[in-house]
Amino acid sequence: MYRRFIILILILIPIVLLLIPIAVSELVDELEHLGRYAAATYERFEDWTDPNQCTVCQHPDIRATTLNTTWAGLLTRGFIGINQPNVIVAFRGTTHIMDVLTNSHAVQTRWPPSVNGSMVHEGFLAAYLDAHIMDHLSLIMADPQFRGYQVHFVGHSLGAAQATLAYAEWMLGGGDAVLTTFGSPRVGNLEFAQLVNTREFWRVVNRADIVPHLPMKLMAYVSAGREVWVGDDVVECESPGEECNEDPRCSASVSPFLWNLVDHMVYPGIRLGIPKYFEQ
Repeated sequence: MYRRFIILILILIPIVLLLIPIAVSELVDELEHLGRYAAATYERFEDWTDPNQCTVCQHPDIRATTLNTTWAGLLTRGFIGINQPNVIVAFRGTTHIMDVLTNSHAVQTRWPPSVNGSMVHEGFLAAYLDAHIMDHLSLIMADPQFRGYQVHFVGHSLGAAQATLAYAEWMLGGGDAVLTTFGSPRVGNLEFAQLVNTREFWRVVNRADIVPHLPMKLMAYVSAGREVWVGDDVVECESPGEECNEDPRCSASVSPFLWNLVDHMVYPGIRLGIPKYFEQ
């Protein structure tokens, strides 16, 4: 009996090892796909169907997407796109992310009101509320032709913070969704992080990107979501757990002396570069 057990283990180990790269590859493909939506928010939406003006919009992965709703405010810009069987809610980042992270609006304010103790970044919340997207999304999802569609919230930089807030509001309203953020700053305190920490929340961090480490923990900010650390390899980090601890093997292992903004510009599906990031 013992011998049979050993033989079975020896047979299963190679199979499991073969499946791991496939699983990682599928995750990378999905992140590339969703990252293109985040990258498209930096383009002119009027050029969505013009491959000469918006290359990423016409990538085979997302060119079938139809823009249903777009918005633009002082610190918010994005769209709701339909690509059967998905509804994509994408938020754009800002050229002034460091200013937003360090100015007076970095103080926390209570939100959402229905969650005891939950506090979020005042500036991020003001930018998100300026978008007024929940009414639009609710109308779309109430339409019978979109019944059963999956909602995906995505965003890069400040857009990632707004996507996190939208995800929280949508889930509290009884909606179902998946959240994927790229280069997201910390959005709120422990209670807020516990609210949004679900198996459907991927927080992607590239190498030594400085933004995911801000605002600082000493200001009572806590990272949320399960981290995917992109470096020489793609690492699915440990789930944050009830205390929302960051996996010490992932971006938390990077020395603060190595943190930089250059790594903030390049993510799966996102190749902004310094000029693209600062031209808007």
